[in-house]
Amino acid sequence: MTVEEFEVVYQVTKDLHSVPEERLVRIGLGLDDALRLRQAARSIRVRLDEAPAVCIWLGEGVSPEVAAKTVTVTEGATSVREIQGMVPASLAGRWHALVEAVIASLGPWELYLRTGYDEKEVREAAQRLVIDP
Repeated sequence: MTVEEFEVVYQVTKDLHSVPEERLVRIGLGLDDALRLRQAARSIRVRLDEAPAVCIWLGEGVSPEVAAKTVTVTEGATSVREIQGMVPASLAGRWHALVEAVIASLGPWELYLRTGYDEKEVREAAQRLVIDP
């Protein structure tokens, strides 16, 4: 995921408070879970100026405050810096649904006013969050 795509996802994720709690429950998230996901996203976002790409790793038991690190990944003769963000698998699998819930709760105009992105841009970036079973 590019840093730009992650920024779009982050801007929507931070507005999760606009989603009614009963809607969160329908997508399998409690309010505490949603807040943990937002905190994990914040830990990644603070590093966005350190690398051109973000890689979401699935894991459990990682504190949101230390859930991201910047590393150099070498493939053959090429080295690239990327931000590796650890997100609990149980939450990462619902991140796309949370973004969709925020879109539905805000509507297109409010979404744009709060995030600076239109619905199409948000959905395109959020596609990167879909986890294939």
